[in-house]
Amino acid sequence: MKLKHLFFYCPLFLINTLSFAQNNIVHVNQATGAANVTIPLYTINAAHVSLPITLSYSATGLRIDDVEGTAGVGWNLVAGGSITRQVRGLPDDIQTDNAGRSLSGWMSNTVETALKSHTFANLGANSTCTDETTDINYINQNFYASTVPMDTEPDIFSVNAPGLSCQLVFDSSTQTFQPIPYQDLQISYVKNSTNGILSFTITNDQGIAYTFASPETSFQQASNPPLTTSQYFALAHNQYSGGVTYYSAWDLTSIADTYNNSIQLSYIQGSKKGYSNPVQVVLNEGSSLTTLYTITGATTPNLVSQIHYSDGVNTTLAFNITYNTNTVTQKSYVAAIGGLGRNFQFNYNKVVANYPSNTKLFGRYFLNSVTDGDCSSPFYYSFTYNGSSGLPDSTSTGVDFYGYYNGYSNNISLIPNIEINPSTSGYDRYRNSLSEDINLNVINTVYPVSINNYADSREPNAGGIGGASYGTLSQITYADGGYTSFLFEPNDYYDKVIRQNVSGSGIRVTQIQDNDGSKTITKNYSYIDPATGFSSGQPVSLPIFAFTTPYTGSATTTCNGCQIGPNADLWAYSTVRSVSDLSSEDHTVYYSSVTETQTGAGYTVYHFANPATYGSAAITGPLAWNPTVSDFGRMSNGSTCPSVGFLRNDTYTYPFPPSPNYDFERGLVSQIANFNDNGQKVSEVDYTYSTPETPNVITALKYDFFPIGSYGNPISYATYPIYTGVGPLLIQKTSEVFDLTAGTNVPLTTGQTTTINYKYNGLLHKQPTQIAVLNSDGTRQTTNFVYAKDYVIPYNTTYNTYLPGDSYATAIQSLQYMNINVPVEKYFQVTANGSSTPITTGGELTEYGVFNLPAAKHLTEPVTKLKFIATNGTSAVFQPSSINSSTAKFQYDPNYVFVTENDLAYDYSGYLLSSDDGFKNIQTTLIDHNTFQPKAFVKGAMYTEIAIDDFDSKTSANAFTVSTSGSTAAQTINYSVLGRSGAGAMSFGQGVTLSTSLSKNVIASNYTLSLWVKSAAAGQIDVKVAGNVTNNAVCPYGNTSATPTGWQYVQVPLSLTGITSANFTVSLTLDATLSTQNITVDDILCYPDIAEINTFAYDPTTHYKTTETNTNGISKYYTIDQFGRTHYIYDQDKNILLRNTYTSLYNIQQLNNSPQSFSYVVTNGNQYTFTNTTFQSACATPPAVTRWAPSTGGYFYTYGNAPFTYTYTGTQKTFQVCMWPNYTAGGADDQCLVVTVP
Repeated sequence: MKLKHLFFYCPLFLINTLSFAQNNIVHVNQATGAANVTIPLYTINAAHVSLPITLSYSATGLRIDDVEGTAGVGWNLVAGGSITRQVRGLPDDIQTDNAGRSLSGWMSNTVETALKSHTFANLGANSTCTDETTDINYINQNFYASTVPMDTEPDIFSVNAPGLSCQLVFDSSTQTFQPIPYQDLQISYVKNSTNGILSFTITNDQGIAYTFASPETSFQQASNPPLTTSQYFALAHNQYSGGVTYYSAWDLTSIADTYNNSIQLSYIQGSKKGYSNPVQVVLNEGSSLTTLYTITGATTPNLVSQIHYSDGVNTTLAFNITYNTNTVTQKSYVAAIGGLGRNFQFNYNKVVANYPSNTKLFGRYFLNSVTDGDCSSPFYYSFTYNGSSGLPDSTSTGVDFYGYYNGYSNNISLIPNIEINPSTSGYDRYRNSLSEDINLNVINTVYPVSINNYADSREPNAGGIGGASYGTLSQITYADGGYTSFLFEPNDYYDKVIRQNVSGSGIRVTQIQDNDGSKTITKNYSYIDPATGFSSGQPVSLPIFAFTTPYTGSATTTCNGCQIGPNADLWAYSTVRSVSDLSSEDHTVYYSSVTETQTGAGYTVYHFANPATYGSAAITGPLAWNPTVSDFGRMSNGSTCPSVGFLRNDTYTYPFPPSPNYDFERGLVSQIANFNDNGQKVSEVDYTYSTPETPNVITALKYDFFPIGSYGNPISYATYPIYTGVGPLLIQKTSEVFDLTAGTNVPLTTGQTTTINYKYNGLLHKQPTQIAVLNSDGTRQTTNFVYAKDYVIPYNTTYNTYLPGDSYATAIQSLQYMNINVPVEKYFQVTANGSSTPITTGGELTEYGVFNLPAAKHLTEPVTKLKFIATNGTSAVFQPSSINSSTAKFQYDPNYVFVTENDLAYDYSGYLLSSDDGFKNIQTTLIDHNTFQPKAFVKGAMYTEIAIDDFDSKTSANAFTVSTSGSTAAQTINYSVLGRSGAGAMSFGQGVTLSTSLSKNVIASNYTLSLWVKSAAAGQIDVKVAGNVTNNAVCPYGNTSATPTGWQYVQVPLSLTGITSANFTVSLTLDATLSTQNITVDDILCYPDIAEINTFAYDPTTHYKTTETNTNGISKYYTIDQFGRTHYIYDQDKNILLRNTYTSLYNIQQLNNSPQSFSYVVTNGNQYTFTNTTFQSACATPPAVTRWAPSTGGYFYTYGNAPFTYTYTGTQKTFQVCMWPNYTAGGADDQCLVVTVP
């Protein structure tokens, strides 16, 4: 009896509303109060390197002269990276200026050596000056002897790239760049005598090389009017009077691993951005600015335009990027990014500054939205801003100390009010006047002198919304209808002089609301120190607008009341003021205590360590810190010293040298404590850091001149250290959970306190070499690490060469050479409470080897992984692995007896091809180098024993080669775009042979040949297996026209009987009797019959999976959109197993909006063509309908964004516009709008 099998087909349909990328795009830096937004666009992968493309925003406030970033005001497109230079003095690599004068940049002079070999003699005693004369002579002889003063300060190079962030300073004593803070980097550069530094290459401790080889050109010149000898800031004028052209930045051009997989970036030049900055001061008691000279310059930026990726053989274009340019600000901002199935569109609003009178229509472009795709797209972000139209342009006088708008638009001048401390120690000489200072006793006592008649206020706006927050991001709206909103307030800090909170630089976040379309989570932030009730903020430094100059005259005043206090007129003549901040230091406010409260979820208190901030105590030791003191020096006149009036050695004064760099020590979290809504402490984590290294100190000199011709031709000078090669290391983390049942803040007594200690014993790196966990019961569990750089390669000093070792030692040496510092061994030990003897419980060890590939390519990779397990532990002394100092052989503890993995082969991109589990159970993974994803998983065969060809992928397995003969050869090599699983297949006809060479599997007696065929008639393929003998096989196929997919899976066993050779070939030809037949073949596999193989195919554009097929030819097919969302899953017969449809709640809501905007064109007299420019969605079913009802009568309908043309016959040109999201005949109007045209 025949059995009929009935298969019931029951597909699953789902409708999804997707919340896409909303979570985790907003991060708050609690230490500074900055709300940062990072929107991921795409991540490009090329084997072991990757490049994220993101949009970045940091809500710290907008200054009045801020213009667009690369994605609008406040936003930047992060696609690559750069090294940017902060020039101190002259560019370090400069040798000649534009006038042909020889210049001595830091990299080519010996200033640092001269500074370190000399101790400046200045004692700070006004009555004597022989010590000062000694210093002046030394400066003149060593640094100012040439026509142009030498560069006496190294530049600061800031590095930013994916996975790489630091600063670099050139150490002239070693002729190398040193990182700040310490990082295990190899840094090289290319330099010539004409252009200076051309490129940088930085290799991290994983061997990833970042190349920055696209420089940006800048120009700077001091000119107009020419500087006289009786002015300030003469040094810069002298150095730049001939004009200096230099590279100010180097953009990332490549990220590459040691296997030559890389991501490459190409650039176009943006618009040249010029500037003209007068160097101005206010002298004596005046209210007018004296222009000393003008600094003019320009920078031509680079804009990343294309991104490619490569496997070292083939290079593929990933993205094209286009830009718009604001012709007023000369800033370019991204317009679109397209590639890999994505099409990002950036939409902007131009906001014209409304203050002061804007005759040039000064406007800035704010990012309005970024989209990708249709109405169902999960990628949609729109943005709103705080009062962006209220942000004035740079001509405004309503500017605070820090450059932000402060709302005082009626200021007649930017000259700040200042207060002067004549003699009280422990306080700065000059103080910027604040409204909080009025009538305070400490101000009247310490700062009795003031010059305060020239400006209404330069104070920051303390009123919350407005001021520095104008133009700042206020809300992000997502595709799912949710949003994130922000509230800001001014930064503040505790002023130790007046013992009050005062406003600082910029803004901080005070509230964030996250709404997912149905519920809202609110987080509030407080920056109060719980111990004092005052702000926990402290600025790194404060802006400076005044300094003391030598003066001993009579100070005849012409302005009564312009200055008040004892000797006020003398102080006015002894003080030089500026409208610009004279300090080049950072003014960021750091907070030591921040409380984050979430409604219904308690609150968290963060504590931070912020040393070396303004007004903090001095730090001693190798990493000493104190504000840098500027000394003044005079040339002695015999036995007398010229009087200089109020001038003294002081901090924060001319020529404004920086204090020792300490950024790397600030903002470190020291404690995180969690509390419930009742104020009970739930848990606490404490962090302890150490900076154990002795810093490499680079010594710099900053000096400048007072007016020449009087007071002994004084100069002001200061040396300051730059610390490199150091950084804080976490040495302890203690976690504690509290017992709320026993009372407030009572620790649990059992098992709830854990202390983790970290040790860093590596001489050539700072990775943790031991992590020890101390439990509440006193048990100590340690994990110990040995890294590649911990191994000492024996060196023969007689022959100046390394001793030849075994292959494992050679491989470790290769890792060291490539700066790859991977852990080679880790072992585990337990020390019982009260014991000092550790018991070793296990270990893991990796032996490395060098694999030789074709084309002289060498890979250093794991070859063997070993493990030892001692459940009860062993008290025997454990011997960590090392390299024998005599034999140079790799050696390790004898307890490693279990081999867990043998790695047998790698492909040219460094992917593991074949391995076994220590018991000869082999598995192979083939990577498609077009997508860097698995093409096939194979069990039971080496990669050399497999042949695979899908005419799409590129793998390291054997492929089938094509050879032709006969008159039909020309038409047979035809790659179709109608592939079964991917885009490609092959037209296979007479005269074509497909062949491959394979290694013989020693266990298998047969191989399996499988392929997919598309044919309009039945036929067969002849197969030949040739080794030392030849075997034949036939592979029949049928007419595939009626199959559900149009393809047939065929499989045939291939006998290896009699074949004893190590290698053999398999060749396929169409049977000779089929002279007129031409078929299409795809997905050809040949593998040992003992093996199992699963294959995958991917969309060539989006790289998402389209097909997976198992050993039996059973397939699943996938339809996945460019966002990675699965729409359909089909079985082998293309029956639907799963269907998903997607829509966007945000777009649905938009459909319900009334028409809000329209455009029109006058085409002929009273004839108008209108277009409804309100959001229209293709998701509407049927499309959204607009009804136009002119006042003259009648109704007209358009669909979607279709235009409407109408000729008026009367004088009243009004009409009603109504829109339905989903129109049906006779349905009610939805939303209407009445509009009028001229």
